[in-house]
Amino acid sequence: MTLRVHLLEPFESDVIEALRQHLGAEVQLTCGPIVTPDTEVLVSSAPKREHLASRARLHAVVVPITGITPSTRAIMLEHPHLTLHNSRWPATPTAEGALTLLMAATKFVLPADRAFRQHNWAMRYQPSPSILLEGKTVLILGFGAIGQTIGRMCHALGMHVLGVRRHAGGDVDFPAEVHAVSALRTLLPRASILIVTLPLTAESKGLIGAAELKLLGKPAFVVNVGRGPVMDEAALYHALKDGTLTAAGLDVWYNYPKDASEYGHTPPSRYPFHELDNVVMSQHRIDLVREHNVRLVTELAETLNLAAHGNTLRYRVDVQAGY
Repeated sequence: MTLRVHLLEPFESDVIEALRQHLGAEVQLTCGPIVTPDTEVLVSSAPKREHLASRARLHAVVVPITGITPSTRAIMLEHPHLTLHNSRWPATPTAEGALTLLMAATKFVLPADRAFRQHNWAMRYQPSPSILLEGKTVLILGFGAIGQTIGRMCHALGMHVLGVRRHAGGDVDFPAEVHAVSALRTLLPRASILIVTLPLTAESKGLIGAAELKLLGKPAFVVNVGRGPVMDEAALYHALKDGTLTAAGLDVWYNYPKDASEYGHTPPSRYPFHELDNVVMSQHRIDLVREHNVRLVTELAETLNLAAHGNTLRYRVDVQAGY
């Protein structure tokens, strides 16, 4: 059986060559901006309508990154006969990044660093604002591959883990309470740390607002590595400014550069988060690691090789739900 796969992404030649070396003889790989008519599986981070049209043999689209953009979801909804699949390997670097933001926020690393660069020792001799993570309860909103990887790391630190996802229960390989999203407001007072990993959908947009932030136990900390608008922009800023939130680590935002010409001067929000001393800010980059291409190639090749042998493509996305 031959599986005809087209790679739309403009990867470097060495990445494409590495992928070819990992693929079995049953996988026929083509690359480039023009999708071949006999393509059965299209690999693309952002497929367009013209890439899916008039290709009778096409039956699946693989997005080799974490998350599905609203535009991709909209296009896939127009082609219900096609299945959509995602990548899982970035769960580990994203979880490591979330833990980095959590540590930096709860230990107030950046204020201490800024002060000490001015040779100011005052924080050493004042009551510490830092908290001990061991024994604390963390609520992870979005308990899929990324959320569970974060939860596993938090459990290893001695934290109690509450997971929230569409449906309660299910098997988890470490101690955690898993609840449905309908229980969110009853769970927030039990936790002093909220970590958001949710994708942006109609249901998740603005899910965390001023009322939810006030419910968190004190001192309250937030980390967002999902999508910015899951948390109400104004509510988040004002909660940090007025002390409702003690500190936050934020990797995802509300405004992004449109192209390379805007990389050096695009504010991430209409609010001045950069003026707040209790925010750790990151440019939506915590999942970007040097090993990215190697891990991407390995997972993609495994997925395609299995499919070529008659197995179902892995990591299918519920297009209606958006993840």
